[in-house]
Amino acid sequence: MAEVEKIIAVGEKVQLRQLRPAVLGETVTFEIWNGKQMAGMISLTPEKYAPKKAQVGYFVGEDFRRRGYATEALELLTGLAFARLGYEILWAEVNELNPGSMGVLERGGFVKRERYNGQVRFELSRPGV
Repeated sequence: MAEVEKIIAVGEKVQLRQLRPAVLGETVTFEIWNGKQMAGMISLTPEKYAPKKAQVGYFVGEDFRRRGYATEALELLTGLAFARLGYEILWAEVNELNPGSMGVLERGGFVKRERYNGQVRFELSRPGV
């Protein structure tokens, strides 16, 4: 039986679609859609020993970059992670040579925490934590 696609969140430019329900402790991945085209993917991966903390990862196809899709998808995912999934801290690592991705995180409210081995770590805490 084919899995049913579910629209999880809708913004001005993008929709986040999920192919299967989120299972506690597992990575949950959403497709980023712009109308009828898939523009990329964004995911949450919970930390094994810190269940209220999750890593954010995302990718936007070359034809869709610099149009605000990643920024809006991150905003939708952040709201979902804090309000519906119960996460308290989200984090991401970005290559220091990728200013576009760092800008996405900064526009999403993420703050630089550390830099090591060519990577920059960003974090965002749920308001009130």
